[in-house]
Amino acid sequence: MMTGHESRDGQNTVSGEDEVSAQTGKPLDPPNLTIIQEGIALADLSTMIRKQPVCAVVQGQKPRVVFDEIYTSMQSLRRALTPNVNLHANRWLFQALTEYLDARMIEYLTWNDDATACSSFSVNLNVSTLLSPEFLELGELVREKLRGSIIVELQLVDVYSDLSGYFFARDVLRERGFKFCLDGMNHHSLPLVDREALGFDLVKLFWHSDLHDQLDGAHRDRLHRAAQQIGPERLILARCDSEQALEVGRSLGAALLQGRLIDSLLQDSATPEEPFEDIDARYAAAS
Repeated sequence: MMTGHESRDGQNTVSGEDEVSAQTGKPLDPPNLTIIQEGIALADLSTMIRKQPVCAVVQGQKPRVVFDEIYTSMQSLRRALTPNVNLHANRWLFQALTEYLDARMIEYLTWNDDATACSSFSVNLNVSTLLSPEFLELGELVREKLRGSIIVELQLVDVYSDLSGYFFARDVLRERGFKFCLDGMNHHSLPLVDREALGFDLVKLFWHSDLHDQLDGAHRDRLHRAAQQIGPERLILARCDSEQALEVGRSLGAALLQGRLIDSLLQDSATPEEPFEDIDARYAAAS
């Protein structure tokens, strides 16, 4: 039901469609990072939280919500705290910011009843956060009160920067019922990923017009083989904002879609459906 970062050209406690626009302003530096962290500690984070569903979409049928991703809108955070600072200009300082946001997001999810209303959710975190006592406590809370799973979304660069730490945390958390999603893939990186070897349940591919061009070009077979190896029922095409994106999703066989167009289709559908019992059942229903 939730996450944290942003479409990251450094992305972590964030994801989402309103996070894609380029930022201007002076680069984030250590003094500004301190100011932002102090502001976050005092801010009402609920005003910056956004939610976006990931849906199973079958042509001719209305979308069916599989789980919700909840994240902190970095655009809202920037407007509220440092409107003249480009948060993404320094990758490593942005990483430090998202690690700080992890803690606030976990606090929000632990204590916000509305945020824990769904049966399954995703939260975008750093590897360094995964075995924190606060996150493990959130996992216990979800297991006691909800029927679904927490899906941890991770960036590939973060995983490879601490591969042993990731594998250890993955094994510990999997025993506690957590699922894992590899976030932020593009047409360049998708064929390079071995989902099963890394132990991810889902892979999220970002839609871009270049992806459509690639599927019409020399790399078509390579991308289709990558999608098949990942498993179409475990592939999410995110940032879908056009019919062209849906066409690409169908071409790749992606059973799960996310984005503004999917939000619109979901709003147009008439009545809510009963949630699936658990995330594994949802995978099956999406296939």
